[in-house]
Parts: sequence; C-alpha cells; structure tokens
Amino acid sequence: MVTAGDELAGEELAGKVVAVTGGGSGIGEALSRHLAARGAAAVAVIDINDDAARATAARLAGVGSAYCADLSVESEVDRVINAVTSAHGPIDVWCSNAGILAIGGAEVPTDQWQRTWDVNVMAHVWAARTLVPQMIARGGGQFLITASAAGLLTQIGSAPYSVSKHAAVAFGEWLSITHGDQGIDVTLLCPQAVATAMTAGIPGGGVAGVDGMLGPDDVAAAAVEGLLARQFYVLPHPEVATYAQRRVTDPERWLAGMRRLQARFAPPSGTGNTGGLAHGLATRAMKLAPPITQTDHDTSIATRRACRDEPALHEPAPHEPALHGDDPADAPADDKPPTSTTKRTSSNSRRKADADRAAADRAAANRADELARVGLTPGEAVRFRRRVSARWIPATVERLERDGSVGLRDPKGAAVALTVDRIEVRTEGPRGRLLWEPLTARLARNEQLRLL
Repeated sequence: MVTAGDELAGEELAGKVVAVTGGGSGIGEALSRHLAARGAAAVAVIDINDDAARATAARLAGVGSAYCADLSVESEVDRVINAVTSAHGPIDVWCSNAGILAIGGAEVPTDQWQRTWDVNVMAHVWAARTLVPQMIARGGGQFLITASAAGLLTQIGSAPYSVSKHAAVAFGEWLSITHGDQGIDVTLLCPQAVATAMTAGIPGGGVAGVDGMLGPDDVAAAAVEGLLARQFYVLPHPEVATYAQRRVTDPERWLAGMRRLQARFAPPSGTGNTGGLAHGLATRAMKLAPPITQTDHDTSIATRRACRDEPALHEPAPHEPALHGDDPADAPADDKPPTSTTKRTSSNSRRKADADRAAADRAAANRADELARVGLTPGEAVRFRRRVSARWIPATVERLERDGSVGLRDPKGAAVALTVDRIEVRTEGPRGRLLWEPLTARLARNEQLRLL
C-alpha cells in the first residue's frame, strides 16, 4: 500500500507507465511510492536485488511490478524494457536512478572503473537507444536521470563516481538539446547527501553532507515535482546552484575551496584520496564516534585512584593482640577472633561497593559522552527497523558499540546493535508537535552547528 507521498496524491500521471531503476531501496524506492501516489497506471520497479524490487512493488497499491536486472549489461537493459512494455504497454517515463560508487582515484582497478561507467552512464545511453525512438514516434516521453551533485561539482574520494556522474549530466544535456523539440523531456536529479545505503553509518553523510542530509522521501518529492514541471535541473540542496556557478565563473576559487574541504575531512593519500564520504563508505567508521577506548586496565587504575586516600586495611600480625583485648592464645587454633574478622569483612565490602559505584558512574559518564557524539542520550526513546521494508520497532538507547553502531534495547529486552541510518529519533515539529526524523538528520544539524 502506498504510504509516504499520499499527501501528494493526484492524477498528474494518470494512465502513464513508469519505470524506476534502482527501485528496491533508497531514492528509487521513495520515487516508486511517490510516482504511484501521483496516479501512475503502472510502476515497474527494477533492481539487481530481486527481493528488494518485490518488496517495493508490493507497497504500491496494486500498480507495482518487480523486475530483476543487471543494468551494467546492455542486453539486460533491453530485456527489462521489453518485459515492462509487454506487460504494461509503452513506457512513458523512464527514471534512470540506479548508481554505484567505487572508492579511490586513478589506482582503482579497471574493472571497477568499467562497471561504474556502465551503471552510471551507459545504462542511460542503452535505455535511450531503445526508448527515445519509441517515445518520439508516440509524440514524446520523459527521462529522469539521478546524476547527483557530484555531476555538477565533484565527489571527494571517488574519481570513478565523479567522472561518471559528470558524464551522466553531459548525456542528459545532449539528450535534451537534441530531442527536446521532438517531445523528449529530460530532468536531472542532483542531490548531495541522502540517507540511503550509500551513506549508511556516516554521520551527516560525510563530506557530501556539509549542507545537511536529506531523507529519500524529501528527494523523491522534489524529483517528482520537477518531473511534472518538466524542469531540467532538480536541486534538493539549493546551495548546489551557487557552488556550480562559482565553479564556472571562478574556478581557481572553487578548486581552492574544494581542497580545503578535502583537508577538513581527510588528507589525500597517494593518488586515491579516501576521505569524507568515500572513507566512510570504505570503512563504515563513524567520524564523530571513535571507538570506546576505556579498557579493563584503565578501570582498575581508576578504581585504585578512587581508593588511594582510604586508610589501609589493618591485618593483625600473629604476635599482635587482637582487637577488643582478645588474646589469640586463648582461642582455638582454627577459631580466629570473630569481631576483627567481621570488621575486616565489612570494611572490604564497603570499599568494594564504593569502588564498584565509582566505576559504574564513570562507565555511565563514558557511555553518555560517547553517545553524545552521535546525538543520543542513554535511555532515550527511539525507533528502528532492520531493513527499508520492515516495520518500525520502539527501543531505548544504551551505548555506543566499539564498531560505531548504536546499542539499543527492544521492548522484549533483547539487545540490538544498528547503524545510525536504521534509527529515527523524536524532534519538535510545527506547533510543538513531536515528529520522527532520521538520526542522520539530527547528526547533520549537530555537525553544522559545530562547524559554525
């Protein structure tokens, strides 16, 4: 059933056959829902992950159908277009959304460069090769290409992504110039950081999130509005227009600024800088949440320091008279003076209890400090889901794990560890209403404030 995007429901796409590549998750999944809510007669969800495609299609109120295809292969693109056409009729809107990212620069292996090129560029070309003549013959059609802000600017840390996305923009421009008067409308979707699998585990989206991370639904809503308005560029992050203008009018200034941005996230290493977003994608390490460093050894040192001002435990020597005037000679060999033993045991217990409380307080403070790095507090009520299609489950925050994931406790008391992109938190909305928002959005705001 269509959920997100119902508020946009209308007849703008009534009778239209729409296809969305990469529709199993992220922006593609959200696009599929929003297009269905706008009245599309059929939404073909195309993804290399068949289960994900089926899950999305099942939520589209009876207008969705799933297709599995590897878009890095020309014959697969042809096959899926023919399959959709046979099942639903000619395709009116082709949303070329699927994309991949390879980390590094010139040193990235040739096969990774080639696959990135095929998915991020050639898949658009192959689709147009088949669809444009058909659309022109019917009087027109529409292409939506997810080109990314990297296609207008660059992607620090990934040369293959930057180059291929620039090519996607160039192809979209050529397509519009060449066939616009024949009824072919082209829309280029160019967001910065979006809370999808590509940015999972990276607070604020890394270097691509300097202007905030948007949710897939926000980006999809903007894309559909642009598509219906037959707008060429859709920039969900409006700052991109300013950056693109600077890049053309003052390239030296723009390049210097990008170098500073690169240095802020991570310095270049060799020919392949793996900083910012790309570094996060490679390591899944959260930049604002370093691993917890306290060890058992540190705890024992801290415990000893907490106890160092207490009096030493008195151990009576064998020749010493016991406390309270008891003479050890008067007691049986196996029967030590009970009063002294009781006092020593009680003193031991008190010191151990005090040390345990101090250690627990320090551990709680450490947990709070670590969680604060990802915008959370111990005991905070949140909700999570294990995958995009799953239902939300309430939970409470417990700790930040060593791998950077967040440790939660679900309603049944089970421990759960999840990356930040699977978690939503409460935030105050209009008129004081409490709303759910992605934890990544909170992180983006916190990072922006930190940088001001």
